[in-house]
Amino acid sequence: MKWLLASVVVLVVAVGLVVLTAGSEPAGPPSTDTHSSEIAALEDRRAFVTEYLGPLPYADLEDGAAPDSALVFHVAYQNNNGGMVPGPSDWTTKVVARVPTDSLEVWLRGLERADGLDTSWLRELGPGPRVDGIDEWYGGPFRMVGLDRERGVVAAYASTM
Repeated sequence: MKWLLASVVVLVVAVGLVVLTAGSEPAGPPSTDTHSSEIAALEDRRAFVTEYLGPLPYADLEDGAAPDSALVFHVAYQNNNGGMVPGPSDWTTKVVARVPTDSLEVWLRGLERADGLDTSWLRELGPGPRVDGIDEWYGGPFRMVGLDRERGVVAAYASTM
């Protein structure tokens, strides 16, 4: 009889935990798989990227220029912080942006100069800021950044997958 009572108590506690955690919102930004082509306005694009990468400097849009000439991206983010057993989130972010030339170093925090990095992901983003002048590459755990110092173009890739 004691085993039956113990089993009922365990079942009640387990159901209670499921009920308590099932409706909870995970911490951090929501899961997404978004391309810049889905967001028309440049300010909305910047706000979206900031939500997932944090605040970073961007250059102003030149008169009459399309948003693609200043910022293109693909953000795939899986928020794993909700549910009964929360875990670390997974992401792959690809960004090419025009930035003020005096702020290029901000994008390089924690990275070291690197050669031979796989930059094939640049083609996946489609038309955007010119990347043919990127001649400096930096890498670190889960990240790489390329710079065109003359034009103020940054190409940034980060992934945990």
